[in-house]
Amino acid sequence: MAAQTQKTNSHRGLIITIIVLVAVIAIGYFTMPLLMAQLNVSSQSSSGVVYKVEGTAEQAVLTYTKPDGSIIQPKGVDLPWTSFSINIPSGTIVVLTAAGVGEGTVKCTITVGGRVLDSNIANPFNDKAICGAVIR
Repeated sequence: MAAQTQKTNSHRGLIITIIVLVAVIAIGYFTMPLLMAQLNVSSQSSSGVVYKVEGTAEQAVLTYTKPDGSIIQPKGVDLPWTSFSINIPSGTIVVLTAAGVGEGTVKCTITVGGRVLDSNIANPFNDKAICGAVIR
């Protein structure tokens, strides 16, 4: 009889453990999307990364990263300048630098889906505006 009672208690413990585990998974499944939305975090590739350079300088020398990590360095770009929308995977580091040619200021901005990730202004005379972010 004692062995039967011990076996029944063991089954009850296993059933309770399974019920608790299912409840924890269900709660996580339904609340994680809400939490991620509150934190503005995406688990997918980020679409709509845009680099923008503007300012009072007429032209700028730029350096920016592409989705594959390679670096582009166009010189003498007329301002204002905006890149096309780039799809960049989550976890990728993006960098944009801008140096005004001649007098004037330059401002760099990196956005994702219209949300500013970083923005910086450089003063005239060989100063650089440097922007960087990790896509999430």
